[in-house]
Amino acid sequence: SNNNILVAGGEGPITAAGSTWGMENLMRNMIKNPDLVHKVLDISTDSIIDFLNAQMDQGVNMVALAEPSASCTCISPQFFQEFAVPYLRKIVKKVNSPAFMIHICGETFQIIKKLAKIPKMMSISVDKVNLEEAKKELGNILS
Repeated sequence: SNNNILVAGGEGPITAAGSTWGMENLMRNMIKNPDLVHKVLDISTDSIIDFLNAQMDQGVNMVALAEPSASCTCISPQFFQEFAVPYLRKIVKKVNSPAFMIHICGETFQIIKKLAKIPKMMSISVDKVNLEEAKKELGNILS
């Protein structure tokens, strides 16, 4: 039997939008022009979905998302809820993968529960988080 797992990789919506539009522009407009940011995130999310589904069509087993720009080091938990969660949920819903993992660099303790509640988010890779506190915060959400 084959125990190898092939993982499709891609950026999360905040990171992808920041890469193409400029992170400073993205963050500034989260405050000044949130409707425009949502339009940009819609475009980047649709591209991510197409890219990940193309990888899934090649026989990979699951998806790993890198979303370093969505950490609380960069944006507030409130902005994470408004500008990241809906688009992460859209990716999880529209990408043909049974499981997802996500890595967000930096400070993530304040958003870890939001990540754990995204359907099919089977693994959360953390960076600047006290693991004992994270385990307490999550309780049995991930088990």
